[in-house]
Amino acid sequence: MKKTSLLLIMVMVITLLSSSAAFAGIATSITVTENNKTVKFSEKSYIKNEEVMIPLRQTALALGATVEWDKKSKTEWVNFGMMHVELPVGKSEFYIHRDADFSGIPQIVKLNTPIEVVKGRIFVPGKTFIENIGMTASWDSKKRVLAITNSNATEVDLSKAVPYTEITTDDISGIKEVNEWYNLNNQKAGISYLKQDGVTYVLIGAGEKPTGGFSVSIDKIFYSAADTVTINAKVTPPGDNVRVMMVITYPSMLITIKSDSIKTVNGKVVDSTITVPTKEKWITMDASTVTKMELFTLDQVKVKDMIGIEKEDIMKSFNEATIDPNSYIEMITGNTLTVTTNDGYVLTFTSYGSDTNVIVVFEKDGEARSFHLVAPVIAKALLKV
Repeated sequence: MKKTSLLLIMVMVITLLSSSAAFAGIATSITVTENNKTVKFSEKSYIKNEEVMIPLRQTALALGATVEWDKKSKTEWVNFGMMHVELPVGKSEFYIHRDADFSGIPQIVKLNTPIEVVKGRIFVPGKTFIENIGMTASWDSKKRVLAITNSNATEVDLSKAVPYTEITTDDISGIKEVNEWYNLNNQKAGISYLKQDGVTYVLIGAGEKPTGGFSVSIDKIFYSAADTVTINAKVTPPGDNVRVMMVITYPSMLITIKSDSIKTVNGKVVDSTITVPTKEKWITMDASTVTKMELFTLDQVKVKDMIGIEKEDIMKSFNEATIDPNSYIEMITGNTLTVTTNDGYVLTFTSYGSDTNVIVVFEKDGEARSFHLVAPVIAKALLKV
């Protein structure tokens, strides 16, 4: 009788343990889909801090990206064409670098759960990662399904040109906000844009030219990401035998793009008519040439005179600076720095948000020229409040 009871108890225990294991397997089973197709992983996804953690490399490959592992920094790089995602293991943030963003400042994405390694695989909070690379993700807690919608694959064909319409100032004269934006930017070189009522207005400018006859045209306009339009444009000078008006002009091209999904417009304007000075033609800053160095706020309120080590560091940074041929995002931020020399030059340095690059305008005898410089010390000084 005792043997029968003991056997019965053992059977019940084994049954309960088997049932618990089966239930646990069902409870932890998570499915990840891309455009309604199941993504197969060698390691299972799991939940941590109420977030679905997904294997990074296999997810990225399923989404059409390439993946590179930097052993020295313990960082996984995920590359989607012109977008590069930097994911350092152990950190509670990752960084998105975009080729068409010439500010040099990556987008920082904060995480509630750090990027971690489990059984030799890197795992990342799935929903946060997916949504910040331009896709959508939804979590069904009942079905335990993380559904990814890859708009790059289904809605936006990155190989096709973006349809646009060229317009004139007459077309925007009755639209107050658009007209004000145009008047604010129409003399600038580069690309600026304004979104309004499902329409993105884009102004592509050549900057100041000494005569008429210059024109701006688009070489290529395309989606570099699902929500980003990139434009490659060029400035064409008047022909050799073309008669032009000898008057200062600001050639530009104004276009509209109809789309509710566009968040950013960027790119570059190539101007072969600009003669880039060699280093030998630049002025050199030193204690004998600089008579004044002043730091101002954006409202042109003087902050202080730069003296001592700060002044020396600024002069050294300028003397070692190089010209960046790339265009930059039309945005002014931080302070401005004005330098006056004893031979009549006034140099104004302006930040556009980069911690490595600045715009400098050389002025002398009523003439002015601007250049895009790589000068990290000056750039960081202008960003300090």
